[in-house]
Amino acid sequence: MMLTTLHAASEVLAQIGNPTPEAPPESDRWMKLVRYLVWLAMVLGVLAVFGAVIAAVVLVIRRRSRPKPPQGPYGPR
Repeated sequence: MMLTTLHAASEVLAQIGNPTPEAPPESDRWMKLVRYLVWLAMVLGVLAVFGAVIAAVVLVIRRRSRPKPPQGPYGPR
């Protein structure tokens, strides 16, 4: 029943065409804004990845350069 209804609806929608496809008014401004926001998100994402890698390297270097705690006769204090 549901497949029949879906098939009938798709056939009706297939017969209805858009005779004059044109962009809605003021859509150019919004598309430009969306493109800039996507570009900004990609740049920030790349910078975040580089920042995370640099932070990890700095943490590893700091951890390895710490002086070792003094050892007692039975292990670390």
